Amino acid sequence: MSNAVYLAASLPLLQFGEQPPFKVEDFRFRCQGVMSDGELADLDAVLAGEAGQSDFSNALYACETQIRNATSKSRATQWGSEARVQERMHPGFDVALSRKIVDALARSNPLEREEELEKARWWAVDELVGYGEFSMAHVYGFAVKLKINERLARFDASVGNDVIEKVIQANDRAVVQN
Repeated sequence: MSNAVYLAASLPLLQFGEQPPFKVEDFRFRCQGVMSDGELADLDAVLAGEAGQSDFSNALYACETQIRNATSKSRATQWGSEARVQERMHPGFDVALSRKIVDALARSNPLEREEELEKARWWAVDELVGYGEFSMAHVYGFAVKLKINERLARFDASVGNDVIEKVIQANDRAVVQN
């Protein structure tokens, strides 16, 4: 029996937007000694948003490429006709994911837009993992979802206001001249 069964069965259930039960780095550390070197390499690829050796990591990379292509194209359109986008090739095109991305990018509130893009990623992970016996795809999917929740947990209005204030201060001529 694969270590994936034991590892996946030991993982807590994650819900979108919840506080993560532990950090991604802690999860990666817990996987050492349980996963093979190749599985760990694929886990690292999944967490880095890169293609790996497994079907899951390659399919996830294709989804991430589709999301990046769509967001780049949307930003270029907003910046005007002179902005050009070099779309990256990827295998397959998921129409349902494309619709979720378009809906997310239509949001006027930047926070809502980011949350909706993360929901699209979460959905894509669920589609890639599928149902049935536990496999390494379940473990990789858990890692991606943990990363999403960790990112969402960092969204904080006071932190965002501080960042905006720093940008304003750095670009305010009256402040810069003093």
